[in-house]
Amino acid sequence: VKEALARLGACEAVVAVLKTFHGSSNMVFEGLRMVTALSEGVSSNQHAMREAGACEALVEALEAHQGDADVALAGLEAVTALSDGIVSNQNAMGAAGACR
Repeated sequence: VKEALARLGACEAVVAVLKTFHGSSNMVFEGLRMVTALSEGVSSNQHAMREAGACEALVEALEAHQGDADVALAGLEAVTALSDGIVSNQNAMGAAGACR
């Protein structure tokens, strides 16, 4: 199911939500949860998320909501889901500033 959603453009749509609504903690929280849900355990979706700009959008969203514990936890889970086992995503997360 996750792969089918990605083929229909779900990864790009989730990244667009993070970029468009980065000022809304509720939208960022839900967007980060969707990054996790789509990426967790599906390497093709992990790659698709990176290619859609998820690493940069995720870091920007976390920076915009530093005081929100729910967003921080959702962000940590999304970073883990995106990076797990994918060295190129780990490097992209680092380059985007996820380690700051």
